[in-house]
Amino acid sequence: MIRKKTKQIAASIVAAALACSSASAGPAYDEGASDSEIRIGNVAAASGPLAIYITYREALKRCFDKINDDGGINGRKIRFLSYDDAYNPSRTVEQTRKLVESDGVLFLIGGVGTATSLAAAPYLSAKKVPHLFVASAASKIADAAAYPWMMGWQPVAAQEGAIFARHMRAAAASAGTPASIGVLYQNDDLGRDFLAGLKDGLGTDAQARLVSARPYEAADPTITSQIAQIKAAGADTIYLAATGKFVAQAIKAIRELSWSPVIYLPYIANSPDIVLKAADLKGDEKLISSAFLKDPGAPAKAQDNDVKEWLSWMNSHYPSGNKAEVFNVWGWSICQTTAHVLRKAGDNLTRANVLAMANALDAYKPPMVLPGIAMSSSPTQHRLTKCMQIQTFRDGRWNAAGETVCSD
Repeated sequence: MIRKKTKQIAASIVAAALACSSASAGPAYDEGASDSEIRIGNVAAASGPLAIYITYREALKRCFDKINDDGGINGRKIRFLSYDDAYNPSRTVEQTRKLVESDGVLFLIGGVGTATSLAAAPYLSAKKVPHLFVASAASKIADAAAYPWMMGWQPVAAQEGAIFARHMRAAAASAGTPASIGVLYQNDDLGRDFLAGLKDGLGTDAQARLVSARPYEAADPTITSQIAQIKAAGADTIYLAATGKFVAQAIKAIRELSWSPVIYLPYIANSPDIVLKAADLKGDEKLISSAFLKDPGAPAKAQDNDVKEWLSWMNSHYPSGNKAEVFNVWGWSICQTTAHVLRKAGDNLTRANVLAMANALDAYKPPMVLPGIAMSSSPTQHRLTKCMQIQTFRDGRWNAAGETVCSD
């Protein structure tokens, strides 16, 4: 009995010692973190075909400026380093290497583009450096099995394509006339995802309803010929599965051809103040899109608490920015998601633990996402946002049309 009790006491002492050791263990750091600083990297186009999204990168930076002014995260200031890749995959790899090997960032966030982010993924995986909340809708970005060190943030393109297809089918049933659908799509993983989702949503009607699908290259100067071919195929509905520059070009080309189809455009290219302004709308276009973020330019959102906080930040830290621009909302929300992960990581600022915290989001609701949308993740689930809402365009802004639609 005495021996057993002695063993129990010894075990208790060991357990207490281990607990004490754990409690007294200091912060854990990988390169890019210290008692005073966390270095975060980003590669995004400030020139080239995706330069239209540059305000998103600026919003990211200004958001971290505010966090630093408020004392940082767990007492550490954020040093945000961002480089231009001109939407050139080889340059993305070069700039990514610079961030890791010269600047010594702890991790990367919010890279813009599919081909560019995928080009850098093998290098980051080999170095075990996380790339979180990539600004791309391609499904490969959220493929946790293939890219365990990379994570998406927004809804995937295939989901939007499927939602649009169901909306087209419902509209056709209501009108009593099936739609003849044409698609303009970027000839890469992103564009093919949009197209695949549309076909999946159309189901058995896909072959009969899809009269033309024309690809374009990201380096093409214009897509006028593809639009003319889609019109010639007899389409009365067109899905512009494209990025902002080409969506604007396509809308102009449609008007120049004296054509008036129903136009579906992706949430990645539906900004009223950048994309649609460049399209020089006349006001009679029939535009449909989707959203998962609140529109700060919508009068109905003026009293929303998220919008009030966001506008306060814009006034104090980004006064030159467009206060009605959703790309600025995007940058703010990704920044806040990053801050949430770092707060959870606490003093364990290793790359592995940052990834572990990003892999453990549980119904997290970043500011400025639409009601009813929450983000969850796991080591096998890197698609964070799974809900979207159909929007129609009138009076210069997007307006909700129907309930939020979610998918697994």
